[in-house]
Formats: sequence, structure tokens, C-alpha cells
Amino acid sequence: MDAEQYAAGRAEETFYLRHRLAEAARVQPEFSRMDMTCRALRSNLSVTGGQFLLLPHEECLALVYGASGSERFWEIRLSKSMSLPSFLRIVALMGSENGQQEQVRRLALRAALHDAFDMGEKWLVRGSSFQDEQLKVMPRAAAEWLLRTPMYCHLLPASLAAFLEKPALDDRPRVAAAKDDPQSAAPVIYVTGAPGRPTSMHLIEQEMRMRAAAGEMITPSMRKEAEALSIWLADHHPEAARTTPKTIQNKLSALWRTLGGQSIPKRNDGG
Repeated sequence: MDAEQYAAGRAEETFYLRHRLAEAARVQPEFSRMDMTCRALRSNLSVTGGQFLLLPHEECLALVYGASGSERFWEIRLSKSMSLPSFLRIVALMGSENGQQEQVRRLALRAALHDAFDMGEKWLVRGSSFQDEQLKVMPRAAAEWLLRTPMYCHLLPASLAAFLEKPALDDRPRVAAAKDDPQSAAPVIYVTGAPGRPTSMHLIEQEMRMRAAAGEMITPSMRKEAEALSIWLADHHPEAARTTPKTIQNKLSALWRTLGGQSIPKRNDGG
């Protein structure tokens, strides 16, 4: 293949890639858009010659999600549990410029998460062994672990590291500061503004509604949705009052069904 044919081939592939990304931008619900976007990103590695991306990943994501494309992509992609292969695939893909790099990075990520499993990290759930097909990853917690682990931080894509390190100014919960109340020596806690026992249910309810709106709520099982929300709270709001999956299931099962839950869970007593 001469240089002219190579350039013509890349131009054609770039045109079709842009077309697929434009189609993804128009798709709803969000899980369908995300699926189409990830497929397009994978095809971005399968280019003529296999050495360079057709378009930078950031440009691809901007075509789907707008100017803050990378940030929005990671916000959505990290918002629900996923299988181990899915996590390895998307993180390796977004940090690579060709198929060979992607394969090497995926193997290195798998070794890193195997170490995490052996150390008992709680964001690897539902699997009895690292080879268990039921093993799930809470992706934001996994990415944050990789970022703060010197041996593995280089495996994160730059866009994901930047997303994790950016302060979530528009998602910062309201807190009660003890220093503002000279009568109180209690530590800083999350509050709702109502009297009584501190609760995080308002945060959990908001997250459930956001997941439902994005098509990411676990609809077949309220128990699994409650487990995911409990882990999400611990990961994203470590200073908030802890809430068990049983309590979430008891409090929000009616809302879960209203938002599209497909089964009626047995109510548990107690928290």
C-alpha cells in the first residue's frame, strides 16, 4: 500500500467513525448511547496500518457528549458496577493508541486487579475467586485505587486520572461544620436539615433517580441495587452516615418499583 492509498483509507475510516459517533450522540437511553460510543472507540484502534488512532479519544467523546466529553463519559461509565472484563477493556482502550498497546495494558491491569483481589479490596464483589465469572467491579473505587497505588497509577488513561482528581464542585454535599456551632463538639457529618438521627437516604435517593434516568438502575433485583447504592455511598461520600443495603431496600423499594424495578422484593425489618 503506497502513501496515497494509505491516506485515502484513513480518510474514509475517519469519515465513518465520525458518522458512528454522530449517531451515538442522538441515541437514547443512555446505556444504548454508551454502548454505541464504546463500539466506535474500539473501532478507532482498528485503523489502516494499526499504528495510530483515527481521532484522539477526547475528540471522539466531544462529538458525543459535547465540550466536556471525557468528563461526562467517565461520570457515566463509572456510575454502576461492571464485569471485570468490561472494566479492563474500557480502561485499557482509553489509554492506548493502537491494538498492541491495548493488549499489553489490559494484561497489566488484570495483574493489578488480581493483586487487589488478593488483598481483599471491597470494590471487587460477588466473586468467590478472581476467575469467577460473577465477579463484579465497582469501577470508580477501582480506578481510585489504581490512581493512588504508585505501582499501577501509570495504567490509568490521562483523561480518567484528570476526572478523578478534579473536585466535584457541583456534586458537593452540604455538611454541618462543628466550628460554626460553639455548642457542638460533634465531628463534621452530612445532614438533611431535618432534626433527628443523621441520615444519608437523601443522597441515596438522588443517586437512584439519576441512575434510573440514565438507564443504569439495576431493575431485575432491588437487593442488588441496594448493595450497589450502599457501596456507592461509601465510595463517594465517606463522611456520610453509613447505610446498609437492608435499610436501603426497606426505605426505597417503592421508589425503585416506580422508577422501573421489575420485581417486588420481600421487605426486611430492621437496618
